[in-house]
Amino acid sequence: MNTKIGTTFGLALLMAIAVVATMFALGMFSTSQVHAADGVLNDAPATKVHDVTFTPSSDSVNAAASWNVTFGVSAALVAGTGTITIQFPSGVVLPETMDKSRVSAGAGTDIVPLTSDPTITTS
Repeated sequence: MNTKIGTTFGLALLMAIAVVATMFALGMFSTSQVHAADGVLNDAPATKVHDVTFTPSSDSVNAAASWNVTFGVSAALVAGTGTITIQFPSGVVLPETMDKSRVSAGAGTDIVPLTSDPTITTS
C-alpha cells in the first residue's frame, strides 16, 4: 500500500491510536465509582438525600476553612446506624485524620457529636 491513499489511511490510523492512547492515559476509560442502589438496608427503606449544599467559611486559596454541609432527607436518620459519605469538590485538601469532636450532625438546634472518628479517604 505504497500509494497516497495508503499513506493517508496509515496517518489517520496512527492519529486514531494516539487519541485512544491519550484517552487511556487521562483515565477516560476507567470504571465509574460504584454506588449503592436505592433499596432496602436492614429491612428499612433507603433514605434519600436532596437539596445538598456545601458552604466553605473561606473561598481563599490555601486558606484553612470549615465546611457547612446541609441536606434534606426523605426519612428520619437513626443515630448510630448507617453511613453519611461526603465527597468534597476537586482541589479541596483534607487532613489525614479528623477528631470526632470536630464533626457534628443534627437538625436545627438538635446538634449531636459523632460517636466515632470519621474515616477520610482520597481518590
